[in-house]
Amino acid sequence: MHIIGSGSPSEELLKQFDQKNIIYRGFVENLMEEFIDTFAMVIPGQISTGIRIRLPVSFSMMVPVIGNELSFHGMLDAKDGETVLYAENEDEYSSAIEKLMDNTSYYKSMCQNGRSVYDDNFSIKAASVDIQRSLSNLNLFRNVTSHD
Repeated sequence: MHIIGSGSPSEELLKQFDQKNIIYRGFVENLMEEFIDTFAMVIPGQISTGIRIRLPVSFSMMVPVIGNELSFHGMLDAKDGETVLYAENEDEYSSAIEKLMDNTSYYKSMCQNGRSVYDDNFSIKAASVDIQRSLSNLNLFRNVTSHD
């Protein structure tokens, strides 16, 4: 397991994660390079900071995401068990990882569903639809006000 996050970890945190299968790497420059060989992304966030860039990047790379309810705050398409996995404690995080590891077809569906969330909400195509809608509303507003 590689742990990636901003900033430098404290000495105490490094000691807690000093195990042969865990590497605390801290900040990385390019998340897309990291997601190429990633099985799943775990977000143990305890505060709501809105949609973080790592979530859409993970979805675009078809990497399933496990986090607590606050991790997905503001993401209406982040449905537990369909597009993401909710976990609120150590046992639930462990169970979510096992669920992905033990069922290949479920894992694949989570990958595909995550990609659909990206395509529908965060892709260039989704952004262009939003821009077209905004421009259409602007033109409609202009037509209404110009007749008055």
